Amino acid sequence: DYAEQGRVDNVVVKGTSGTPAPVADFTGSPTSGTAPLTVNFTDQSTNNPTSWSWDFGDSNTSTAQNPSHEYTSAGTYTVSLTATNSGGSDTETKTDYISVTEPAPVADFTGNPTSGTAPLTVNFTDQSTNSPTSWSWDFGDSNTSTAQNPSHEYTSAGTYTVSLTATNSGGSDTETKTDYISVSSGGGQEVTIFSDDFSNGLGGWNTLGSPSLCDCSSEGLYDMVRMRRYDANTDEAIYRTISTSGYTSIKVSFDLTATGLNGDDNVQALWSADGGSTWTVMKQINAGDPETDWTFHHFEFTLPSGADNNANFALKFCVNNTDAADDYAEQGRVDNVVVKGTN
Repeated sequence: DYAEQGRVDNVVVKGTSGTPAPVADFTGSPTSGTAPLTVNFTDQSTNNPTSWSWDFGDSNTSTAQNPSHEYTSAGTYTVSLTATNSGGSDTETKTDYISVTEPAPVADFTGNPTSGTAPLTVNFTDQSTNSPTSWSWDFGDSNTSTAQNPSHEYTSAGTYTVSLTATNSGGSDTETKTDYISVSSGGGQEVTIFSDDFSNGLGGWNTLGSPSLCDCSSEGLYDMVRMRRYDANTDEAIYRTISTSGYTSIKVSFDLTATGLNGDDNVQALWSADGGSTWTVMKQINAGDPETDWTFHHFEFTLPSGADNNANFALKFCVNNTDAADDYAEQGRVDNVVVKGTN
């Protein structure tokens, strides 16, 4: 009669696995910084994974449990870890987890040539590191440029300080080279750079010793008078800085005489390449020399190359006394000081 019937559906058998699948997790340190940035990753997955698969987001991977990875380029990186054991696997993805910024440039440059006669064209070459994307040049003569490797023409004689500021998304840096470019006036003619017959007194000159004992006569002669003070010996001198920037083959001429010298007393004419820290003798008159007749004698000297193109060039005329007499006898005179150079 077919009456006895039965139906069955949705048969499910459940149980607990002996090894649960991992739950993936991790940390990285640091998570931000400038390139190249090394990040140390630490696995924090649970349920004892036995293998690991890392994707660092920059096409690089690793199967280490706790890898270190270097990000070499600026950008934002998504990192994934898949942790696996016999019970299965799980993936943890951290979006935009690592942020790497570009390091600021370190500015540097060269110029070629760095000296010559006007007009002088100098080719500047950027040597900045860390990939700058923009450049700002100051050539020291009120002219500028934003080119990476500019050429610049200096039209006037002088000494110029050059600066470069290099910039990228990470910041900027400036390199300044003081007195980097030296330009002479050109022409090859000998010209007078400086002259003084002292007809207007001691304007521009400095004095050493007792200023009251260094004065100008109505003849336009500078009288250098040396006296021995009661408590100490004092040398009398005048000196000044005379820039020779833009000139070579420096010549110095002057009229010089002395009187009253005894023992090691002397009168000297000197020049300096460093503004007066050190001095080199051009002419020295000693006791008994013919020039102690109190009559002017003319002298002319061509100086070494250290006097060329020198903003710190200086001259000094002085009386040096070594005896113990308080007689005001040691005296020197100088007149008609002339400095010439070739442009």
